[in-house]
Amino acid sequence: MRTILATRFVGATIGAVGAMLFLVGCESNGPHGKDELRTTSGALTADASGKAKGKAKGTDQEALSRAAPKAQLYVRGGRVMRLYGAVMATGTTPETSAEVFRKNVTDELGADPDDLVRVGTPAAHAAAASKSDPAGLMLDPETGTYGFWLYQYDQVRSGIPVHGASLLALVQNVESNPVVWAGASLRDLGDLAVPRHRATPSADPTKSLQALRQLDPIGLLPSELELGEPELVVFAGADSEEIAPRLAGRYLGSSDDPLGKWRFIADAATGDILHVEDMLAAANIGGRVMGRATQGAMASECAPEVTTPLRYADTSITGISQGYTTSQGYFYLFNPGTTPVTVVSPVGGRRFDIFDFAGSTETLTLTVTPPSYVYFTHNQSNTDEYVRAQVNAYVFANQTRDFLLSYLPGYATIATEEDFPVNVNRNDYGCPGNAWYDSASPSINFCRADWLYTNTAYGSFVQHEYAHHIIHVGAGLTGSGGPYGEGMADSIAVSSADDPRLFQGVLKNNCSYVERSADNTCQYSATACSNCGDYSDEWGCGQLLSGIIWDIRERLMVTHPTDYRDIANRLMLSSIALHAGLTSIGPEILASFLTLDDDDGNPSNGTPHRTEICEGFAAHGIPCAALPGPCASFCSDPLVFTWGGDYQSGPLGTGTICRQTTHPVAGGNCGNFSSSRKLYLNGTQMPCDVGNWSTIPPAVNGGYCVTTTAGDYSYAFFTLW
Repeated sequence: MRTILATRFVGATIGAVGAMLFLVGCESNGPHGKDELRTTSGALTADASGKAKGKAKGTDQEALSRAAPKAQLYVRGGRVMRLYGAVMATGTTPETSAEVFRKNVTDELGADPDDLVRVGTPAAHAAAASKSDPAGLMLDPETGTYGFWLYQYDQVRSGIPVHGASLLALVQNVESNPVVWAGASLRDLGDLAVPRHRATPSADPTKSLQALRQLDPIGLLPSELELGEPELVVFAGADSEEIAPRLAGRYLGSSDDPLGKWRFIADAATGDILHVEDMLAAANIGGRVMGRATQGAMASECAPEVTTPLRYADTSITGISQGYTTSQGYFYLFNPGTTPVTVVSPVGGRRFDIFDFAGSTETLTLTVTPPSYVYFTHNQSNTDEYVRAQVNAYVFANQTRDFLLSYLPGYATIATEEDFPVNVNRNDYGCPGNAWYDSASPSINFCRADWLYTNTAYGSFVQHEYAHHIIHVGAGLTGSGGPYGEGMADSIAVSSADDPRLFQGVLKNNCSYVERSADNTCQYSATACSNCGDYSDEWGCGQLLSGIIWDIRERLMVTHPTDYRDIANRLMLSSIALHAGLTSIGPEILASFLTLDDDDGNPSNGTPHRTEICEGFAAHGIPCAALPGPCASFCSDPLVFTWGGDYQSGPLGTGTICRQTTHPVAGGNCGNFSSSRKLYLNGTQMPCDVGNWSTIPPAVNGGYCVTTTAGDYSYAFFTLW
């Protein structure tokens, strides 16, 4: 959150400025295209060998219509970005299904299937190989199994990674292992050839600075840049931009005055800058470590400080042993003798390191004679703003991380990450009244108080900024992640706090002030994001997403009063991985939620919480499409019927019949059909000899469709019960 912005900081016109939160005086712009939802109508099947049949060439959307049966397409800027709403491949294992999909749909998406390598395999490049493969989503806490596996394939050419290009395939963990959703950010590389012997490109500091000046000629610019070592990549555009593919060098540039970090893409041959991204948007002795932290999500001036366990915190006996506290703050340290020892407790721990820009972090020491039990309480006097900020930042960073891992314990990077930097009491860059996430050298940062603003190291700010790290790792979005990143960070913060208000009390002596709220009525706009803020206002625009997620939660509270939080949080957090490559907010997020909510491998027959999800999105102007009926695949304009006891059709006449019902069917019969006339139940021909049917086909789209061919006799009939 920034309060005063006298000059625009460079990068404001080329991406998100450091995942920051601005109160006034900020502008941010980015490329946006028209969102469209379309439906395909073809057929992709896999025979026993796993090879697809029925594949046809053509334009990407025409070919996809033949390759992915009835799949919904999310198209942005003329490119297919998402496929969902239907089974697109099956296989004997999740990996087989993902491979069938990759081999048979990739070229229709504008890329060569041979250019895709699965993340985590030996062929994958180093940056991708560090990610989990596959990623588990929608963990069932009762069985300990994931509902979905997300496979990622990165695009390469002759082993060189293609910048920002990947294919995601979501496989549902049911018997047929169906691929039910896909995300694409692939590039058409044509006949681009990569020389066998290629030199590593160099980074040109002069051209890098010139590129920043061209992008923001009136901004506050660094006088010099510290450049990292370039890596060789293929570049064919970023986001919705498309350029002719070429070899390029990708490297980081940073500046301390003003503080800034950028990622540059430069032509490998000339060094000319092709693209810039802004990257700114912790005997034996037992005891317990506590800290007085501000209660809830509000500023310290607006809520009391309560004694809270410091989980996973550092503890040590000087020169002898070291360990970490439990989730409840308890520790136990080995000691070999009974002579007096010094026990040390700093503010910091295994997962987060606290760095105080106003001085050193509080470190408590006690000299005791073993065996002994000791207690530490940080910020005990609660009179020092800086010490309080240390404790608040540590407590809420751990709380937000644990909130994520309670639903997705295998979350990439974060599940095993240690020593994540948390910087408090800053008075540089955008301070005061500000906080930000640095995605280039991941850290979260908070400002000290001044005459107008409170210290930002408190619940709501810490939850929001660490949420940006969750989004960066899960969806690969740098900086703020645009409107989606801000909206999802708000959503994680309010869901973690169980409070829709954000940054309450950031203005001094004004505890009623709330900067944003997820309890809102923001309405979606296909061209301008929402009536709460267009795409140039990523914080206002982001309220659309937090409003949707909060409304889903409120509706689940009515229908599932005991577990509504778990249902909503699991959907929200699992959906992040499906938003890779997109910074906008629109119907594609609805598709992700419905896909993840499915539990039977058939997205077209509804999902367990479809009503609550659809009502939440519809309340903000994004309605759900109607579900297809039982007759959708067999005939058009069906006559809908139901019954009590049994159903007697009466004379059918001699024409064709198309009737559907969602009433359960246990049995039936039919009669008075000539030998050439046929009756079908859900596409299966049934005998019409007046005898009761021995078996009933399974329901389709939640019901049954009865069809007949034309013919004699007019007094033909059927019965269901």
